[in-house]
Amino acid sequence: DGMVAPSHMGIEGCNMMCDTQLAAEYLTGDPFVGADALLLLFGVSEHPLREKMKGIVKSNTFFWHKRPLQKDYVEYAGLDAGLLFKVAPTLSAKFVKNKCEVEDLMNLLLEDLFSKLVQKGTHIPTHMAEYDLVDINLDVGRRACCWMGNDRVFLSDDENRLVTMEEIDCIVSKLGGFGTDNRAGLEQKLHRISGMCNRKGEVIGLSMRVGRWFEGNAAMLVDLLLGSDKSILILGEPGSGKTTIVREAVRVLASRHKVC
Repeated sequence: DGMVAPSHMGIEGCNMMCDTQLAAEYLTGDPFVGADALLLLFGVSEHPLREKMKGIVKSNTFFWHKRPLQKDYVEYAGLDAGLLFKVAPTLSAKFVKNKCEVEDLMNLLLEDLFSKLVQKGTHIPTHMAEYDLVDINLDVGRRACCWMGNDRVFLSDDENRLVTMEEIDCIVSKLGGFGTDNRAGLEQKLHRISGMCNRKGEVIGLSMRVGRWFEGNAAMLVDLLLGSDKSILILGEPGSGKTTIVREAVRVLASRHKVC
């Protein structure tokens, strides 16, 4: 129902889960606060049918257990989700801080290749580079490109600007070489760099994966992490953020315990 209701209202791409009740309790200090208080806190009007629905629910405590739900009730839930979506970006920003340090990867490139990744006239990463950059791909004889979410972006508008062997060698020298698994990294950074070699063992291609962690994105697990010795299984499709959550969980644990 949590996915159906927003979809029914034309809201797609529900890829951020947030316990709004916990968020409202934290921001207001009131353990019995409701969703309306959270909406008002961010300047969003409360649900227009809230009082009417409260009366219906009081008369039948098993109201939401019935399936299928009537169309009017699904629309009510969809509007509820839609109002919460309005505050979601601001709410997320209060709890989750993106830690990327993408400029460390950009510094490996020649200046003409990272111009699209920085704000004009500066070396400061753009918002998209900070939050959406996934990979930077360099292959000898091909145009350098990167992936912003699901979109491929060429790093130079010049179709004749191809990656050279000298550029690859220069980057490899900065990395200090590769291990037996053809992977390398940057000291004390989460970025992962994979090399593609020819038959002579020469590196002719690089795939640089941006490593991020989001401070605060394991907040909903804190009570389980610090108050229990039970194992936690995290499931999700590729790219859904499993490793990102684990990184933050390790940071939380390391703040209280010795973590190997």
